[in-house]
This record gives sequence, structure tokens and C-alpha cells, in this order.
Amino acid sequence: MITIKFSGALGEIDDKYVDEAIHYQRISKKHGWVKWVSMAACFCVILAAVFVFPQLIKDRTVQVYTLSQTAYMEVALVEWQGEGFKAIVVDTGDNNIFPVNTELTVLFEENTKIILNDGTQFEYNASQSNAGSAGWVLGEIIYVEFLNYEQYSDTKGYSNRVYSRVVEVTTTEVTVTRKTFEAQILEVRENSVLVEPLEGTNERQIANQIEVITDRVGEYNSQVYLEQAKIGDIVRIGYFDEFSESSNTQIKEVYEIVQVSD
Repeated sequence: MITIKFSGALGEIDDKYVDEAIHYQRISKKHGWVKWVSMAACFCVILAAVFVFPQLIKDRTVQVYTLSQTAYMEVALVEWQGEGFKAIVVDTGDNNIFPVNTELTVLFEENTKIILNDGTQFEYNASQSNAGSAGWVLGEIIYVEFLNYEQYSDTKGYSNRVYSRVVEVTTTEVTVTRKTFEAQILEVRENSVLVEPLEGTNERQIANQIEVITDRVGEYNSQVYLEQAKIGDIVRIGYFDEFSESSNTQIKEVYEIVQVSD
């Protein structure tokens, strides 16, 4: 195209288009990987919102269950707490939730009935924390009637919780004392182990061999050990029933059995 014709053609172009051409700025092209990284990050946030966060909330949520009718059991008092006491189940009563030897915490609800040794009664008052005035000593056997409880697990220990409606000493004559001794395993049986108490222990003075019943041991570490117990292991055995020659060289109420050494 000759110069005269080109100039004439240029003069025919609308000034609007010329101005747009002068001020045109090229739109920068984003790298494709930036887009994919952003999408991946959003996807991770979505996964966390769907799976992780609900689980964290669930783990922090305490689920309290309610029975259709009250149940009872008997426990040995281990330690007083501000709103109740730690205990070990010694008799399941008519409850089918907490087995014998379960470690748990008995909590008092507002107006829980507390029956003293002399038969007098009073109701628990959360604002005054008057439970300790019951005067019960460690080891006494307490009757516990309950309706509400948290889900049982043999790994929770005293974090198992039951909300009592009535608590009462069943007897002031029987106390439970925790005892321990070390022994060597002679034989591993289905629901027990045969052990030889080590020299110098009180149990050795009573019997050279003792059968230790293990099918009701609720302590988690003990359960793990018993799955791999073997002859020759040196173990520490914890129990809280009275052991004497009249017990036929057998200990039934065992709350712990853990390995000390090979």
C-alpha cells in the first residue's frame, strides 16, 4: 500500500480505536502451576473441614448415657475428689457396664443422697462440696446406685465416670488394702498364671506356689502384658483381697500384673 493510500485509510479509523490501541496493556499470563497449587490447597482445607475438625470436636465431646432404670454396684474407695471419689469395682451388682476391678470415678450429682455410717442422710450440695463430710475412710466398700454414666473403656482408668444417685457404706467392718508382691511365673494358663513368690515376700511365707486369677484384671497395661506373658518372667502382682493359707493358695481379686524383668 502506497503512503498516500495508507494515510488516507488511517484517517478513516475512529479515534476511539486509536486511543484504545495507544493505552493497550498486555494482560500477563499466569503460570499454570500457580492455579493447581491453589486448587490443591483449597482441597486440603475442604478435607480437613470434612474429616479432621469433626473428629477433634468428637474427641472433646463427653457422651453421657442414661439407663432405662437405676443400677447398682459396690466399689472400694480409693481417693476422695472434690465432686466425688476414685474407686475400684469389687461387686458388679446388677450393672452390666463396669466389670469387677474397673477403675472409675464416682461423681455426685446435685441432690445425690449420701447415707452415713450411722444411717443419717444428706444430699450433696455442689456449691458447698460437702461430700467429704461423709467421713468414709479409704478402702471402705461403698454401695453406688446410678442412672447416668460415660462410656466404659478398659483403657481409661479413673477417667471412667459414673454419676451416682445414692451412695452408702455397705459395711464398716470390711476394708480393702492394696497389696503387691513380686514373683516368677512358673506356668501360663488360660485364665490364670502359676507363680512362685520371691524370697523375702510375705506371700512366700504362706505358699511356695500361688495361682493368680487373671480373667478379671481390668488395668490396660496388665492386659497387654498378659497377652505375651511367658514362663520365667519376674512380675509385680497387685491385689486387694485377703490372702492366707485358708485361701487355697489362690488370689482372685487381682488389679494389676506387670513385668518387672525377664
